[in-house]
Amino acid sequence: TGVVIAGPRNIEYGGFLTTIEVMKELRESKNFTPTNTVIGVVATDASLSKEEVSKVAQMTHDGLARAIRPAHTMFDGDAIFTLATGRGEQEDVTLIGSIAAELAATAIVRAVREAEGLCGIPAARDVR
Repeated sequence: TGVVIAGPRNIEYGGFLTTIEVMKELRESKNFTPTNTVIGVVATDASLSKEEVSKVAQMTHDGLARAIRPAHTMFDGDAIFTLATGRGEQEDVTLIGSIAAELAATAIVRAVREAEGLCGIPAARDVR
């Protein structure tokens, strides 16, 4: 939706800055390297080949890009692990990958909204 629900805190005005705004401001600083990693698992009972499982993982990364800005930078270690048990029928890889991408984006947003602050560092829901 383009709504920022978490990110670097805007101390002056409250709420959040976008990570891209901060990156632009600090691009000259040698001490600024934004690092974040997302790790996820997609599992299905569908009978998929190695190539199809790889495609599902690739498509799931689209969900990361829908929920995280910027995504897939040179500093990220994002990884989606995908497996298919083969217990079920052969299914449409495009459908599985599309659903996986939607679920990945939804899971990220939910995790941000449900997170609690730790050691004095506020969670997104604590910042107004």
